[in-house]
Amino acid sequence: MTRSSQDSLKSSWYLLGPAFVAAIAYVDPGNVAANVSSGAQFGYLLLWVIVVANALAGLVQYLSAKLGLVTGRSLPAAIGKRMGRPVRLVYWVQAELVAIATDMAEIVGGAIALRILFGFPLLLGGIITGVVSLLLLAIQDRRGQIIFERVITGLLLVIAVGFAASFFVKTPPPDAVLGGLVPRFQGTESVLLAAAILGATVMPHAVYMHSGLVLDRHGHPAEGSHRRLLLRVTRLDVVLAMAVAGTVNAAMLLVAAINLQHRDRGAQRVVDRRVGALDGGADV
Repeated sequence: MTRSSQDSLKSSWYLLGPAFVAAIAYVDPGNVAANVSSGAQFGYLLLWVIVVANALAGLVQYLSAKLGLVTGRSLPAAIGKRMGRPVRLVYWVQAELVAIATDMAEIVGGAIALRILFGFPLLLGGIITGVVSLLLLAIQDRRGQIIFERVITGLLLVIAVGFAASFFVKTPPPDAVLGGLVPRFQGTESVLLAAAILGATVMPHAVYMHSGLVLDRHGHPAEGSHRRLLLRVTRLDVVLAMAVAGTVNAAMLLVAAINLQHRDRGAQRVVDRRVGALDGGADV
């Protein structure tokens, strides 16, 4: 490999990062609930849905990032530029509702996780989750985009390693895993869970955000070799990030299929063991 090729490779790796921040949206509490419930109720049946959903999500994320690089506008800014006021207001309301729903899921999910791991009261866990989230955003404001991306990427890799380690305890049978890659359903409930997996995977806020993240990191490059380089790096960034996120999602389903299959309530049963019933049985 020539010196220039080595420098180009190092430069490409240095430019990675925005897609890994967006990929965090693909391993949130909604994904955990949908994947664990699917694995618990139907075993490996819906593994193919995770593969398809992540492939579609990767395509959408790349198009969002490409929009930012080529036009110099984030997706929300592009919508605002092209749409009339009534349509802009509809998109704004939709984005706010998505953000609120997502934040609620993250806060509640973080509170439940802290309860399971450390026995914290749910209210305290929610407060801690909110404070930590604000601190992470402060890192982006005070330390810059690159440091923020590295922190988020590190957290994503921690999640990936945690689920990967579970396979050393009990390995799924290869034939069952391969069977799960064949598209099929098993009754209405499996269709609903497939829709839940798809809904938890394709995240509107991640699509909006990705176009802005690449602008914050790379700016608006002029047409030419540098833009082509950034587009190639962005494709690699998306492929790697979605591969990690997709592997984690598949691992969630596989772990549930190995340990929880045929248990009717799936994720809720796991939570109830440590938290108590979420319909009022858990103390606050």
